[in-house]
Amino acid sequence: MNIADFLNIFGLIFNISGAFLMFYFTPKVSFTTYLYDRSEHPKLKHSASRKNNLIRLGVFLLFAGFVLQFIALIIG
Repeated sequence: MNIADFLNIFGLIFNISGAFLMFYFTPKVSFTTYLYDRSEHPKLKHSASRKNNLIRLGVFLLFAGFVLQFIALIIG
């Protein structure tokens, strides 16, 4: 196996990981309204921030995977 094959494999792994993170941590659509008291807001904010960061990581992994596959295409 040459370097182009390894770049292509790692690109696919990054793409699959990124797609999974984006799918799993995307907020679900809900049509209900909840009224929270003030003590629950920091927990909800922390949870939403964590999910947003994981979605951003997923987007980065997808981008990095595509770049690695593009480089593998050019090299190979």
